[in-house]
Amino acid sequence: MSSTCGIGKRRGEHVQMDRRKKRRTDKKKEYAGERQQETCGAALQPLKMIFQNALNRVLIAPDHRENLNNAFTALEEMYNDKQAQLQELKKDKAAQLEISQGLLQDTRRSLAEAREKCLQTESSRHAVLNNRALIEIGLLRKFPGMTTTQALDHFIAKHLLQNPKQRKSRKLRPDCVSVCNQLANQYNLACSHASVANELSGLMHEISKPLHSRVKAPAGYFVGGPSPLAQAIACVLLKLQGLGSIARDMDVFLIDDGGKIVCRLANGKIQPASPSKPGS
Repeated sequence: MSSTCGIGKRRGEHVQMDRRKKRRTDKKKEYAGERQQETCGAALQPLKMIFQNALNRVLIAPDHRENLNNAFTALEEMYNDKQAQLQELKKDKAAQLEISQGLLQDTRRSLAEAREKCLQTESSRHAVLNNRALIEIGLLRKFPGMTTTQALDHFIAKHLLQNPKQRKSRKLRPDCVSVCNQLANQYNLACSHASVANELSGLMHEISKPLHSRVKAPAGYFVGGPSPLAQAIACVLLKLQGLGSIARDMDVFLIDDGGKIVCRLANGKIQPASPSKPGS
């Protein structure tokens, strides 16, 4: 009897445990269902808002809808007017900029004229040794909208060198070849054409250095230096003279590394040093 009661008691306990497990499982399922429902609700919320907005638009009164359309049209016209005004302002600014650039270039040309006159006056009183001054004046007059470096690179590439950016195929143009040959044959100032071409490609750096040669002449404008610098300077100045970018009648004396006058550069041509000029 007692054993039968014990078995029944244990069975009752197992039944209660199963019921508790079932309740816990049911609660977990219920909680998971609630979470899933919340997630679905959050995902549907934007669609719900879009739908609500659509309903609101449908329910707008016709007269109010017309007012909104008129307001939008007015805003669109205002926007177009502002765009047109902006375009006009841009045109005005562009015109003003063009005028300003023109005035600046005229000023730079006037500056070149003044500097050239000062250089002529100064060289008539005493010896001036400067490879850069006259070249810079000519470039300023010819390319007033560029820096000196930009103008010199452009000038050399256009008038003096072929393939200036390619070292292996870089070579002198025919006019420069003639200058080098004349200096070598008539004035004993010889140098390879390739070395002159390489010197021209980096000439801005070289003309920025002071010219330390000594000359015995009391006055005059002197350029040059060691080969191939002297030949490169001669090519540039003769071309600037020929183009009228510097005074044709201003005598420029080319000197060698020792300060000896080699020749005179005038009117775009190589000429012997005049008896009435320095070096006679």
